[in-house]
This record gives sequence, C-alpha cells and structure tokens, in this order.
Amino acid sequence: METTRLLRRGAGLLALLSVALMSCTGPGSPTVPPPGGGGDIVGVNPDVPAEPGLQTSVFKYPRANIPAATGSSMGMIWNRFSMAVKKPCTNCFVKSIQANLKKPDGSVANIDTGQMLHHMVLASNGSGKKDPTCGSFFGTGQRFFASGNERTRFNYPKGYGYKVNASDTWTLISDFMNMNSTPAPVDIEMTFTWVPASAAVKDVTPLWLDVFQCGLSEVPAKTGQYNYNYTWTVNTPGKLLGIGGHLHDGGTYINIKKGNGQLICNSVAGYGGPGFEAPMDHSMGGMDMGTTHLSSMTQCLSSSEAVPVANLAQGEKVVMTAYYDSNAHKQMGKEDVMGIAVGWILPN
Repeated sequence: METTRLLRRGAGLLALLSVALMSCTGPGSPTVPPPGGGGDIVGVNPDVPAEPGLQTSVFKYPRANIPAATGSSMGMIWNRFSMAVKKPCTNCFVKSIQANLKKPDGSVANIDTGQMLHHMVLASNGSGKKDPTCGSFFGTGQRFFASGNERTRFNYPKGYGYKVNASDTWTLISDFMNMNSTPAPVDIEMTFTWVPASAAVKDVTPLWLDVFQCGLSEVPAKTGQYNYNYTWTVNTPGKLLGIGGHLHDGGTYINIKKGNGQLICNSVAGYGGPGFEAPMDHSMGGMDMGTTHLSSMTQCLSSSEAVPVANLAQGEKVVMTAYYDSNAHKQMGKEDVMGIAVGWILPN
C-alpha cells in the first residue's frame, strides 16, 4: 500500500469534499461531542422550502471503468479530471446538488456491491469567481461542491443559491475504488434543482476549509484518537448560511469554531445503514477495512440571513479540526485521510 499512497499523493490535485450525506443540526451544536458521539439519522438530509419555479435536472457524467482489485490492492482511478462538464442550467441559481454512483443498468453502486465513490469535486471558472481560501484551485476555479461515498446533498436555504452564468465552465475531479476481482464500469449520476436567474434569490460564495488547504487534501493516517486542523483568516466577510464536513472511515466529527473559541458547528459522522454494510470484509493487502463504513455527516444550516450559522468578520480566525478514532471505527488500512468542511457565505 505504500506504493498506492505515493501514487495517490502524486496524483496531486485532489480536494474533496466534500460534505457528506447530511441531516440538519441547526446553527451549531451547543457542546462539542466526544469522538464518535452525537449525530443524526444516517443518510437523511434536511429539506428546505421549495422556491417558485423550481426545476430538476438529472444526468450522468462521463463513465469510469474502475480496474479490478488485485490480491494486494484495490482497483482505483486516481483524480480523473473531466473538463467543461455539463451544467444543469445557465443564467440560473442552483438550489440543491447531490451525487450518486450507479451501475450501467441504473442500480446503485456502493460498498455492498464493492464500489466506492471515493470523492468528487466540482469547480467553476467564471468571471469574478474565486476560491476564498485558494484563489483558483490548481486552475480549476472556485470549488463549490464535493461528495464522498456518503453521497452528499447540498441544500441552499430558501432565497439563496449558487449562480451559474452562461460563461462559466465546470471541471469535475473524481476518484473511485473497486473492491471486486472484476472491473467495474460506473457512472456519477447528478441531481440538481435550480431556478432561473430572474428568481428572487441571492448568490452565495462557497467556502472550502481543508486540513491540507490548497494541496492534496490528504494527510497521513495515524492510530488511536488523533486530529488535524486548519485555521482560516477571514477574507470574505459575511453571514455563514451553512456548513458541513467530510471525513474518511475512522473519522468521528469535524469541529468548526472561531479563534476566540466560539462554536460555529459540529459535523458528526454516522456509520452503516443500507448500502454501507459490506456483505464481506473487503480487507486486502495493507487495508484492514472491516464491513461497516462511514455513511453520513451532519451539517449546520440556517433558515435565512437573519439567523446565520455565524457572522464572519474580516480578519478574524476560523479553526476547523477533524477528529479520528481508529479504535472506534476501522480506517482503510494505511490509506491517507481527509478533513474538509464546505460552507456557503452571503458576503457583506
């Protein structure tokens, strides 16, 4: 697996996301849960009131043919870049986004079938679109959505959304794993809801916090209870309307707070549930994976700018800490881990 880890690092441009399948916790939890504590229902996302004229677009991104696993390692596709991928609409506001992984026959591909959507990221290059923490991430532009195998759904609050201009070009970064002894063709199926630009919707700015900010997103796995953190100096002041995290197996929760200690949000991991329980232990080589996998993360979502998750002032500090506990939940052997939180800001 050391070779695999080096290859994954050498792939060099990953940045996930991602936020995972989430349920609503309101504007921050009142206390920090212990590692592995807290959390909401596995696989449930918050619903928000529908905007007038809401439309839905469902389509697939370019197929990935994941190689077969061998006796020593999984079959993998590392950080595939797909340029100028399809947008659901133009001159519109995206209201929700969710990724899924499907087989060619339309059935769901997941841990129970031996495949994993390790991560995927969408970034937009367009006029004035900058990533608050990285400027333009490796030339791909502004990172605005990510998903791990938890199959994140982003729901923007009523009255807010992500603007898609006619001139914007989207880049997809995707990474896959196959635990079966035969190759696996899979499709990323995207579901978007959106409203036209004429709707009464305010544009939000995505915020990406990452324990390896502007880099590979992955950091070395350790054993027992441990954590990684990242501190952002606010350069996009405004109202934080929502935020949630992404971890790898072994992760317990992500804590986001201000530099003065004020809690912003706890994004807590859930494990198991339909699709996320393997029928057999897929451990191979140096990867002791077990049968139960990370399947959800909670998020903090505000109902409006009148009651934001947090007010962010120019120059203040925001600290994100990702917690892991390999004793509570099996990690993927020595595979590197992630700690990411994605939010959305209504700028001042």
